[in-house]
Amino acid sequence: MFAVQPLGCVYYPVATLPTWLQPVAWSLPPTYVFEGLRSVLIDHVFRADLMATGLALDAVMFIGAALAFVRLLDGARRLAAFCRRGNDRAPRRITFLRSSACSKAAPRRARP
Repeated sequence: MFAVQPLGCVYYPVATLPTWLQPVAWSLPPTYVFEGLRSVLIDHVFRADLMATGLALDAVMFIGAALAFVRLLDGARRLAAFCRRGNDRAPRRITFLRSSACSKAAPRRARP
């Protein structure tokens, strides 16, 4: 959150950033929101184009993050990373993540 604020132009317009940093700021959705709100406060004009671009960028980033999560989850299932190891008397809480690979996974060695 705190890393996005300076580049999201929360406190100042994008034009105050160095030229090489402005494309980085425009790649973040909060930049569009704060520039749009800044135009409402200063110019009394609602910039729907900025809001639509920010929303579209949010949607693209959300879809990308969801696809990355599904891919990582699938990889973890294939590697049997969710197999419960250790104390067999512990309650089973993550039953929906169990895969058939758990029964084939090699047991973890006990630490000396």
